[in-house]
Amino acid sequence: MTPAAKVDQLLSEGSVRLRQNKVADARQFFEQAVDIDANHNRALTLLGLSLFRLDDFDSALPLYERLVINNSDDPAYRMNLGLVHLKLGNADGAIDSLRAAKRIDPSQKRISQYLGLAHARAGNYSDAYRCFLEAGKSELASEMSQHLDQQKISQIHAAMGMGEESSDIPIIESQTTDPGHRVPESAPEFDVGPVTQAVQIAVPQGQSEFVPLRETTNPTQPKFEERKQTDRGYNPPPSPSDGLASFTASRQRAFGGDNPTFSITGKELVVNLTSTMLMRNTGVIATSGHLEYAPTPRVVRGQAVDTFLGGEAEPVFTIRGVGWMLVDFSPWHLYPVDMNKDELFVLEQNLHGIESSLGWDCGNIPGGQDAVVLHCHGTGTLALRAKGEIDAVRVSSEAPLYCDLEHFVAWTGKVFPKVVAPHGVVSSGTSFVECSGDGYVYLSRRT
Repeated sequence: MTPAAKVDQLLSEGSVRLRQNKVADARQFFEQAVDIDANHNRALTLLGLSLFRLDDFDSALPLYERLVINNSDDPAYRMNLGLVHLKLGNADGAIDSLRAAKRIDPSQKRISQYLGLAHARAGNYSDAYRCFLEAGKSELASEMSQHLDQQKISQIHAAMGMGEESSDIPIIESQTTDPGHRVPESAPEFDVGPVTQAVQIAVPQGQSEFVPLRETTNPTQPKFEERKQTDRGYNPPPSPSDGLASFTASRQRAFGGDNPTFSITGKELVVNLTSTMLMRNTGVIATSGHLEYAPTPRVVRGQAVDTFLGGEAEPVFTIRGVGWMLVDFSPWHLYPVDMNKDELFVLEQNLHGIESSLGWDCGNIPGGQDAVVLHCHGTGTLALRAKGEIDAVRVSSEAPLYCDLEHFVAWTGKVFPKVVAPHGVVSSGTSFVECSGDGYVYLSRRT
């Protein structure tokens, strides 16, 4: 096998483990690839991504310095280098890298946002204010305005071509006590590769084509056109009248920020995305952020297969980036579940979303080949969905429990299920699940 073929094989095997969230294992394959070819862009990028996810920023730093040297005209590598500096607490190094990235591509709003964050960390509040305005992040800009007087704000607006009457940036009056130089807690998005060249993840065996992540789009995802810029710079819409301002204030909702991963109000789910999430995309009302979508292959016995999680009609997507989604989940009922080193077995049709911090793989209930089950384990949050209210029913060794398969949602503990058709319980053709052992079964009530 040639060295190039060996590198490709290592990257393919490492990519599979990266999709399975086995980041430490993936790192070993990528390190072997870099040992063979120290300047292989994809190997360096994937190794850098693995180190970032493992919070090993000291090791990631020289890799991205090498990538910047090898790709001096690509802003994405400089942006990622700036994010590594931010994670290491080196605001000045982050500013230098992000400024260089911005010089190459001034149109990238993400670069302006991260540069604003770096300036805020360094205490350069006027520069942070300007960058957040350029990025369209009015809430972050308003936080920086606490440290600026009105004259300085007016100067910045004038330099950016923003008339005083056209600004929609809410100015927060200076506080009487020192706010402690509060820096906005905006989690930076770590880009998996250059903007101009997509990072190719290995094609699962049997799959004819796999679209590069950066070019993957979801045909059912709503597309929102970003607010345009004029030749003079940022041009926000005019402020509403006092009467409309009262109505707006009474109806305003805040998304993202420090909100939990899943939060529910009525029949609406708000998803706060901070890195990578596996989730269905049905019922999306609105979404914001730089999000990338790719169908998620099922994983069986640690290997990706050529069918997709969730099935063809309603697949589960791997969503990468930082942002939020507002989802109408009717007619389903949704249940966020926090797991702390727990195990939960969920029927695939009853999974709505799962954080990347949780491990998972696929299997079947014995006797029911169409009943795909996800074995979820670890620490993190997932969202169950069901057609009615969920009840937890105890399973004991004293007698088996029989459950209608249509209402069977999940189980935990040492429960051993199998699909049967018990006599005297139901009419012919109805499938039931016989559960023995010790644990709990989660059932959906009839609606």
